[in-house]
Amino acid sequence: MPSPDGMTSEGCRAGRPDHHLLEGMPTVKVKVDSERCQGHTLCAINAPHAFELSDIDGHATPAFDSVPADQQEQVREAVRSCPERAISLS
Repeated sequence: MPSPDGMTSEGCRAGRPDHHLLEGMPTVKVKVDSERCQGHTLCAINAPHAFELSDIDGHATPAFDSVPADQQEQVREAVRSCPERAISLS
């Protein structure tokens, strides 16, 4: 059962897949430039577990800094789909 902050006893947000990185996989970090993001929400369509959207204007923020290995391809697609080029990986 999730706690009030949405975390389960396993340390994951309720309703999201396991966020542990697979051992041996390179770490990929995602960032959203809040000045460039215009709230198109395409990132969340392509990688729904990787981005949180503002209820007010749809602007995105990363759900986590290090992208889990099983979600890296979805996040790369989100980067490619952003019309404002507001998402970057490092």
